[in-house]
Amino acid sequence: LGYLYQSKKIYEPALKVFRDINKGKRREIGSDGVGPAVALLRSVNISSGEIDPDLFWKHSKWVIEANPRAGLGIFTNKNRSPPLDTDQVLTFLRSLNITNQKIDLVEMFLQYVASTTESNKYHDMYANRLLARYVSLVESKAPDLVIQDARVSLRKYLSSDS
Repeated sequence: LGYLYQSKKIYEPALKVFRDINKGKRREIGSDGVGPAVALLRSVNISSGEIDPDLFWKHSKWVIEANPRAGLGIFTNKNRSPPLDTDQVLTFLRSLNITNQKIDLVEMFLQYVASTTESNKYHDMYANRLLARYVSLVESKAPDLVIQDARVSLRKYLSSDS
């Protein structure tokens, strides 16, 4: 049903169906609702009015809460035209309360942005994020292997041509 709505460009009911599948209120064999929602949200154009911005952000939130890594894919579509406003995405990601300590969505998004733009602003933000993670791990006396991984990530990024 969600795909039918999507094919007709009726996005709100499509996204509600995908959310209901994810919450277990509907069943669809082979789908948790997240994949189709990510695909839909990756493909729509907010700027043209194809989808209401409030609807876009509302549904992006539940998708990321359900599956942070998959949900981040909403914002990492190199073919989106025009691209989403990077600062708006960062503000949105910072507003989320993702409790999984192993996933830093802001850092992951900044890594993507730094790899796709020449803007020093985002390269600096990513480097600072890596440095802050490293310092935090050292100060909290995290396991040596975790600290070493953070140090390697920081060094690798700083020594790259990025």
